Amino acid sequence: MFTRFGFILGAALLVATSASAATFTVNGGAGSSTVGTLGGEDYTTLAAAAADFSGATPVTGNYTFYITSNLTEATNSGFAKNTAGFTVTIKPAPATTPVVTFSNLVDNGGPSGHIIIGSPITAWTLTSTNNFIIDGSNTVGGITRDLTLTTVSGSVVGSRLVRVAGACDNVQTKNCKLYNNSTNSSSCYGVDYGLRFNTPDSFVPSNGLIENNDIVTTSGVAGQGIITSTSNTPGTGVVQSGLVIRNNNIAARSRGIFVNYASGVTINNNVIKVRQPTTGYQSHGIWHNSANSATGWTMNIYNNTIDQLESANVSGGAYGLTAVDISQSNGTYNFYNNMIAGYNYTGAAAADQYYRGIRAVGSSPTNIYHNSVNMPAMALVTGATAQNVAVVLAASGTNLRNNIIKFDHTGANAYAIYRGAAGLASDYNDLTGAGKTAFYIATAYPTFALWQGAGFDLNGKNIDPTTGTSPGVWTSATNLRFTGFPGGLRQGQVLASVPNDIDGTARDGARPYPGASETLPGGVPVTVSGFTID
Repeated sequence: MFTRFGFILGAALLVATSASAATFTVNGGAGSSTVGTLGGEDYTTLAAAAADFSGATPVTGNYTFYITSNLTEATNSGFAKNTAGFTVTIKPAPATTPVVTFSNLVDNGGPSGHIIIGSPITAWTLTSTNNFIIDGSNTVGGITRDLTLTTVSGSVVGSRLVRVAGACDNVQTKNCKLYNNSTNSSSCYGVDYGLRFNTPDSFVPSNGLIENNDIVTTSGVAGQGIITSTSNTPGTGVVQSGLVIRNNNIAARSRGIFVNYASGVTINNNVIKVRQPTTGYQSHGIWHNSANSATGWTMNIYNNTIDQLESANVSGGAYGLTAVDISQSNGTYNFYNNMIAGYNYTGAAAADQYYRGIRAVGSSPTNIYHNSVNMPAMALVTGATAQNVAVVLAASGTNLRNNIIKFDHTGANAYAIYRGAAGLASDYNDLTGAGKTAFYIATAYPTFALWQGAGFDLNGKNIDPTTGTSPGVWTSATNLRFTGFPGGLRQGQVLASVPNDIDGTARDGARPYPGASETLPGGVPVTVSGFTID
């Protein structure tokens, strides 16, 4: 067991051995420095390290800033320098678990945020700061989350714990705990990958990685976990690409993951919870808001769990909850092996508001394969207006295969599948529940039998995964893995593009199960433990 004495000794030894190495400037731009307040470190604040790094000394080799103790940062940090192909890393010292608290309440003169990569905090002076890594593990190549970045409570203006500003490629934020406590109603983010457009120049990051973080932004009503943002007016088709968002636990108020002016983003293996305690908001688990008319892109969204979607909205119209919105044009969406559940409306009165699963109404071909969705009846959602309540709002070119959809809402215009015009393919799905099955072009198909009679889901099923799959049923209303062999459901279509399930289990090569989880006889899938939102 590592004792408190061992922690202090380990940190002291690191400080002692690095004292002669000194600062980034003294080191000549290669090596390492320490940041902390134990005594003898090279810097006592992260802001001081950032200022020295951003000075005249060039990067001449890989560099690491080791954080040795808890820090309270009264000034935000801007790291801006051409890294000359080398990596620059912020990382906890070995055997330490430091907490860095940002206490500044006012916005920067430059890009908003607490750790800025690619610009000083005083002005929008952009420098391509590539290969910058914030790695929260205190071991080399580790995956433990040992570094906490947080803010004080209160209305922190422009609060983004990590902000990538401009054309900074290959930037990584991984293995961290990112807890944004700002109550500000306009900005409260965990990680922000930002584009800056200054005509005629565009400063666009690419190939970023946000991996294995705990991200909590639940103090303010507008809290978002991960966003890609823009500044000024972009030229048509200018977007960032190559961003990978994976293996994160995200708890937010407004949006878990918000993708804006981006294409080619991969989003996988995240657990997302959204709880909006205030009326007048539409909240999302995942929202791709803009691809800025870029063409030829592919977005893969898979193996994600959205298991809490809660709203206190009492206003009719464009408010409420949408689990996933993938409605951009000129690309391709592959949406598979995802679980969507945990809806709850807590307002004081019923409203004709959004209660939606997957909104896919752009012109991009959209492949929705092997997902599990549970949408129970909601007393505070009327379902009076068409398209306000649906599990899938489908676009032309939407292809539904091997999904399990349990839909129990009985509003007048509520349907599991809604497509108002031609251009939908649907087969091998398990469609069940008390709600209406589908609306297609101008015709309602309230039952599964009528839907099959129209030529859809001829190889599908109408089996309730909570009662009709004995001896295996869904583990719970929010964990849509089966407890055992789900009788009658082993009838899916083999899809070469989805060889494994949400947990990495190989799918049956002849008759896979529909839904996100592949349960094979004699085995029970692994359950992933969750986390809660206060």
